Amino acid sequence: MRKNHFSKIFFLVLICFSLAACQGVQQSPTPTAGTSQLQSTATPAIPTPTATLTSTPTPPWPTIEAVDESDLAGLELTILHPWIDEAKTRFESLVGEFNNTNAWGINITPVGAGGLKDVSDQLVSNGMQTNLAIAQGYDLALLNPTVALANLGPYLYDADYGISTEYAPDSAFYQLSPFATYQEHWWHLPIAYQPGVLVYNQSWAGELGFDRAPRSPGELAAQMLPAAAEKLQDNDIDNNGTGGLWISNSPSAALSWYRAFYGQFDAGSPVLSFNNQAGNHSFTYLKQLYTEDASWVGQQKVPYIYFAERLALAYEGTLDDLLIQAGYQLRADSKDQWLTLPYPTPDGRGSISLETVSIGIANGTPAERLGSWLFARWLLTPEAQERLVRIHGYWPVTGDPQTIAPDYAREHPAWASALRDGVRLSIAPEDQKWAYGRLILQDAVRRVYALDEEYIPTVLEMLDSTLQELTGENLNEQ
Repeated sequence: MRKNHFSKIFFLVLICFSLAACQGVQQSPTPTAGTSQLQSTATPAIPTPTATLTSTPTPPWPTIEAVDESDLAGLELTILHPWIDEAKTRFESLVGEFNNTNAWGINITPVGAGGLKDVSDQLVSNGMQTNLAIAQGYDLALLNPTVALANLGPYLYDADYGISTEYAPDSAFYQLSPFATYQEHWWHLPIAYQPGVLVYNQSWAGELGFDRAPRSPGELAAQMLPAAAEKLQDNDIDNNGTGGLWISNSPSAALSWYRAFYGQFDAGSPVLSFNNQAGNHSFTYLKQLYTEDASWVGQQKVPYIYFAERLALAYEGTLDDLLIQAGYQLRADSKDQWLTLPYPTPDGRGSISLETVSIGIANGTPAERLGSWLFARWLLTPEAQERLVRIHGYWPVTGDPQTIAPDYAREHPAWASALRDGVRLSIAPEDQKWAYGRLILQDAVRRVYALDEEYIPTVLEMLDSTLQELTGENLNEQ
């Protein structure tokens, strides 16, 4: 199924290439003097927040099948996971603790893969071959839920085996928890959040005259332009065109910008849509940022040396970048203070879009499903969430990062700095359409940089039509 989807992803690419053929493709913008026009971008309306539930209603669906607890005694289960090297050792130790302490005598055997991409490939090729699997949420969503995965909704809200105090009510993440997003079907349960963030050089910004990190798109442009201009004024012509925001061309960044301009998704629609006000504002802003030389694309596909050597004041990143970036800072003998920021929003609150690392449970026997659920639920305990942070480096799902993993937060100051008060949080639409939709969105944003601004409506129209075509095929294959 995925091969058919991916073979059509290039539909949008080919059309955009045909449009770009008549344009002068700008490989690396050169900063020029002048006043930024980005402040003039119209401010989109802020959507009305969706009300969240303050109490758990009675489930309108059947509860979990009855299982005699004697059937759990000595139950042998397997779990597919993505971690390697030291992270693998730590995860195996975590699983061993559950095996040694759970009251039912359940024993879980970890089955390692070579990373999240390898887990994805195994799920696509072989389906669920283990009782549990830890993967990106959108990769688990590719599995046929009625065949491969157990619905975790009845387990989450079960009176005896369900969740109760796992999620901290005062956490910024509580609004995303199963208590606030009460729903019948949970085909996979998030155990970690991977946010899209901006990595930002606070020291260099201070030297440029800015004593506060940017909070709005206009403020971001106002800081990136002087950084780019500084590179024009030194004696190194090879760094001309650098200095501002380094563009990652990643799905995470594309979604983060859409969300920053208040982009939403219709949960009842089977098709993703970006041809709307938020899509137009985000695409237009990114094009203007690039045209005015406040952002740039590097020859290298990773930003670490650019950032360490002050060739980028900020870059579009994720938490995966932080440990690597710290190593580059040491190698460059940099004394700069740096941190992560939410994506700037017109109202100054900031926006963070999250993708998940989730756990799915195979449709096995009732005892296997319940035993697997008991382990999944155990991963939501504060102790397990803190240890998982040491394994994956992402944010925990049950409470604020600084509360769940205070030692890790102190050791890595940039890790949770983006999660400031009042920031707007949202989860990617992690169902089947997001696994390929994220790649089509990524390519559409990337092509915008090579086109004149007047073509943005056309790109958005093509983006939506391609998503509609692929979603229709996807639905027909189910």
